[in-house]
Amino acid sequence: MSYTDLPIEIRFYIFEQLHNIYDDNAKVIQRCWVKYTNIQKTAMKLWYDFENDDPDAWGLADWYNYEPSLITPTTSKLLKFTSKIISKKGMYYNYRHFLNWVFYSINTSLCNEQYSCGYHESIIYNEIDQNLDIIATKLNISIDEISQRFL
Repeated sequence: MSYTDLPIEIRFYIFEQLHNIYDDNAKVIQRCWVKYTNIQKTAMKLWYDFENDDPDAWGLADWYNYEPSLITPTTSKLLKFTSKIISKKGMYYNYRHFLNWVFYSINTSLCNEQYSCGYHESIIYNEIDQNLDIIATKLNISIDEISQRFL
């Protein structure tokens, strides 16, 4: 029997199954690609994209209000990812100035939002604070010393 002789329902079912197979394979390839590429470069690209996509959060869009406001779920996810992969020899050594500025901005946001209320924000605040402490411990740096350089 020819493909064109099949009923339309069966042809749609075949297309649906093919789409599911392609979609599942694409997800596997994407997962493996992240593991294959240099994940530290991927993290830096994500930080640069976050800075370019949301300059208001970084305090860059408005000259009158230049305080960063980085207590967001995106910051929490990026910082968690960065805390898992950062090393003193690789990522931090190559991107030291940018990462110091990121840590300074996050620390400033933590200081500004220290006494804000709200359950959801406090969970994000605690996650960011913990991941920033993990990074500081891994790199053997003091976030307060980094912050003094930018003042």
